[in-house]
Amino acid sequence: MNQEINKISNQFSKTLKLVDDRFLKSNKLEWRQIRRAPQFLKQKINYSGNSYTIDEEFNTLESQFNTHELSLQKLQNELRAFATASLETLKWPELVAQGFQDLDDPYSNFKNSANTIDEAYDAWTRTSKYKHHIQSINFASKMNLFMSMEFKKLEDVGSISKLVSKKIGTRLVFLLDYDKLYNEHEMLCEKQERGELSLKQSNSIYSIKRKLDESKIKYESINSILKLSLPKFLHYMKEVINVIEIKFQFLNYEFYQSIVEKLKKVQQVEDTSDIMSQFKERNEPLFTKIEQLSIITFSHPVDYTKPIPEADLGFCYALYDFNGVEPGDLSFKKGNRIKILERTGDWWVGVINGQQGPFPSNYVKLE
Repeated sequence: MNQEINKISNQFSKTLKLVDDRFLKSNKLEWRQIRRAPQFLKQKINYSGNSYTIDEEFNTLESQFNTHELSLQKLQNELRAFATASLETLKWPELVAQGFQDLDDPYSNFKNSANTIDEAYDAWTRTSKYKHHIQSINFASKMNLFMSMEFKKLEDVGSISKLVSKKIGTRLVFLLDYDKLYNEHEMLCEKQERGELSLKQSNSIYSIKRKLDESKIKYESINSILKLSLPKFLHYMKEVINVIEIKFQFLNYEFYQSIVEKLKKVQQVEDTSDIMSQFKERNEPLFTKIEQLSIITFSHPVDYTKPIPEADLGFCYALYDFNGVEPGDLSFKKGNRIKILERTGDWWVGVINGQQGPFPSNYVKLE
């Protein structure tokens, strides 16, 4: 088993070397991690026979960093969505008001009497007033200011976060190299004690020891720097996110409060119970005329309280015997005729001889 894993690991490394130069010249950090996928895989599964460096303190800091980075991205997405939605929220009522203005314009419609003209003019005036109040809500400048200042801070923190993430990736590369060299050196030392070293291995043991010392210095250096710097960065990152979240909530409140304050000036509504009664009073004559139109006249009045009859799904025949697996299942014999009540998924619902229950659809054939 160990030999097969080593073969797969070596073959994977050889394959990656074919395109190694192409990616390293572009300085892509992710590719360095991909090249070390075999070591990373062994580390994750705690491959037997090898030793791996584990730093619980750093692992905790890395987990906290990933959580804060995710919170930062979510807050940025929410702010972008709110910036777009808030402006759209003010745009569409203005367009609706313009449409009603065109409908109620007393000078562009033929009216039958002076009273109807006055009513149309009153409606047009109220709609125009509503439209002007909506247009007077100048929230775009406040939103642009917030995005240029507060959102810019999030972008700056995000840029620093990406640099930190790259440093964490570099640490992982150094750690994988260190563990690999350490395990190779330990294996050669054990063979040396048993007197099983070949001439080539004897010459390489000192070279590996030198590389191991260099790799250890690189790993411990970046590991200590990250462990020292990450707590401070996480603290500042959390503070920035919390402050901007609070400011975002206040901005949200100011937006809807400004709409409410402006619309109060259009018409003060004290009792909402009159809205439905006034609507019915004004529109009942219209409903009566519509119901008298021949296009919607029915020979029999429609009873809306009567439940809608269920669709007839037909019948099916049993292809095999079926004894219910669970209580409530519908049991039947081959050749029985079953009335289908429901056809959803792999289990249908049917009735036979007054008994109702679910049954497998692959046991039957449609009539």
